[in-house]
Amino acid sequence: MMCTGDAMQAHRIAVRLTVPVTPGLLHQLRNCAEEIYRALRDVRYARVENADTAIDTIWVRVVSTGKVRQTLKVVEKCVADELLWDRCETSVYEADGFDV
Repeated sequence: MMCTGDAMQAHRIAVRLTVPVTPGLLHQLRNCAEEIYRALRDVRYARVENADTAIDTIWVRVVSTGKVRQTLKVVEKCVADELLWDRCETSVYEADGFDV
């Protein structure tokens, strides 16, 4: 089945640390990834790609362009809940790696 337009264009949201990684910060980043996973586990349009293996970036794949903003809000809430907002930045990329 083929899709037309960008309604099904996949995107990736990156939550990237902006400070050097320490063991405590790595633990906090992975806790954040798990929180994002839990927040998104019942939806079909987004998933965390590396919850257990994140080193300095959490990657969230979003399979529908129409859900990127909604997913980004969930991700940013989880980042704030984990008190990482001042040590992380979020970016949205097309699945092929180009900035959106």
